Amino acid sequence: MDAVVVTHVHPDHFEEKTAALMDHALPVCAQNETDAATIASWGFTDVRVLPDAGSPFGSLALTRVPAQHGLTPATDCSPASGVVLTAADEPTLNLAGDTVWYPEVARTLERFRPEVTVLNCCGATLASRGRIIMDEEDVLAVCQAAPWTRVVASHMEAVNHGNVSRAYLRTFVDRLGVGERVLIPADGEVLEF
Repeated sequence: MDAVVVTHVHPDHFEEKTAALMDHALPVCAQNETDAATIASWGFTDVRVLPDAGSPFGSLALTRVPAQHGLTPATDCSPASGVVLTAADEPTLNLAGDTVWYPEVARTLERFRPEVTVLNCCGATLASRGRIIMDEEDVLAVCQAAPWTRVVASHMEAVNHGNVSRAYLRTFVDRLGVGERVLIPADGEVLEF
């Protein structure tokens, strides 16, 4: 592992118990100053904040992009963010992060035109807030808005409040004719682009 990119500090992304198991000399890129301070308090010595305009990290540039971690700003579990990774002679990668489909996701897709987009899309729902990340309809919206991108379905069957399974998503995207663009990896599967 060369570095860690943290879209937000939530237990299913990055938290203190996991951090305790890691090499604290690893560079960690955090979405904002608040998360950076939390991560530094866990003992990491090289914590960087991702700017909106892109950050060089060796030959890789990382740009923090907006995310809405809930269906409305009032039910949003944010702050959360996405990250776009670009490098010469490599496909652009958009990690949408914990977000629902909303206009800023469309703007990110149009601005960066990523060849690969990773979506957290199990339709996770909280009783107090409603749906907090993408579901199958949001995956379809991404496919329709950005026909140039391959979608990787993430967060599948990983949290107990998820409502969309791998099998259901596969059936849904195949039935609607975008299945060839949606990859739904098994646990531990490695994808190369």
